Amino acid sequence: MDPRPPMILPLTIILVILLTSSNYIGAWLQDRRQVAMLWMTASALLVAVSFAVRTLLPPLPGIVLSNVGVMEAIGIICVACRRTRGRRVPPWVVLAPGVAWLALYLALDFPDHPDLRVVVTNLLAGSLFIVAPMELLRGEREGLVAGWWVAGILGIESLCCFGRTLITAWLSGGDRAAEVAHAGLIFVGLSSLVLMMLLSAGMVALVKEQTEQYHRRMAGLDALTGLGNRRRLNECLEQAVPQAGRSGRPLAVIMIDVDSFKAYNDHYGHPAGDNCLRAVADALQGGLVRRTDLVMRYGGEEFVVLLPDTSAAEAERIAERLRLAVRGLGLCHAGRHAGRDDGVVTISLGVAVLEPGAGMTDGAALLGAVDQALYEAKRRGRDQSVSYLPLQPEPVAITAP
Repeated sequence: MDPRPPMILPLTIILVILLTSSNYIGAWLQDRRQVAMLWMTASALLVAVSFAVRTLLPPLPGIVLSNVGVMEAIGIICVACRRTRGRRVPPWVVLAPGVAWLALYLALDFPDHPDLRVVVTNLLAGSLFIVAPMELLRGEREGLVAGWWVAGILGIESLCCFGRTLITAWLSGGDRAAEVAHAGLIFVGLSSLVLMMLLSAGMVALVKEQTEQYHRRMAGLDALTGLGNRRRLNECLEQAVPQAGRSGRPLAVIMIDVDSFKAYNDHYGHPAGDNCLRAVADALQGGLVRRTDLVMRYGGEEFVVLLPDTSAAEAERIAERLRLAVRGLGLCHAGRHAGRDDGVVTISLGVAVLEPGAGMTDGAALLGAVDQALYEAKRRGRDQSVSYLPLQPEPVAITAP
């Protein structure tokens, strides 16, 4: 006959679960985007119910229901790990672990072979504890320390399950089988206690790290266009300028201004002006090929493109491509400045390149140079690109309409 756990064990587990569940709910209330915390709460509560069922019900239904509940709880941990990365979960996945255990129970005649039940149950649980950290770390690029902490806890629990599988298989049918089964049940309960406490601390820390990283990322984004903002530009320049100096490779910057944008706002209204800026931002983003090339909103109707490892000639070609991309949008501009009769939104661009050995040594100097080139492009009539060449008496026009 299968042993029952000591009454103190499920009571202790239920108390710990109430504490860990309150941690999960508290973390979710602080950031309601973190639905993984709700999944972890459901998992913890299901473990509590499973141990209560195992203690209070007769052996046969107690064993079946408690094992199905524990399998579902571990499966929900896998779901929570997947949700921490924002990935969706098909509904059938939630029910799969419990259904799989029940199918094995019916197929392998577990009531007459308790040792086989223990072996198969721990194999299934150990496998799920491997899947969970894989879901947690898949695509990990953020360097979150708590994520590795949680993955390590789940990995240790997986080893515990496989270890119990080996011990049970080794002692199966021996004189001490019943004693080992009783000790194994206590071990499962105690390991569940430790797992829940460590997981609670790890998952809450992970959510805190993710929330802080999210706020840092949002602080560097422009709310209207979704591009990086001026703060993000300054951060990128602080990294890119010294890196260009160390590598001896050029760093190009393009500053862009939407021509006669005040007249556009006056004629069409500010909502239309916002739509125009979003369209221009999308066109600029679409005109960049390399993942290392970045376009950011500098402020108002101005944008800046950062082009690492880009020569002056290549930067000029990119600037022309961007100019044509925005012109190709065909956005009507009835308030277009005098001298243009095509009536579409256009941009002016200034180009500056930090060459190896150049006098410019910081981002402010580079922005100052590209701003001079942009001013010259607008002075010459707009809808053109001008390159900053400090050795020449004045900036040199690249294109003219």
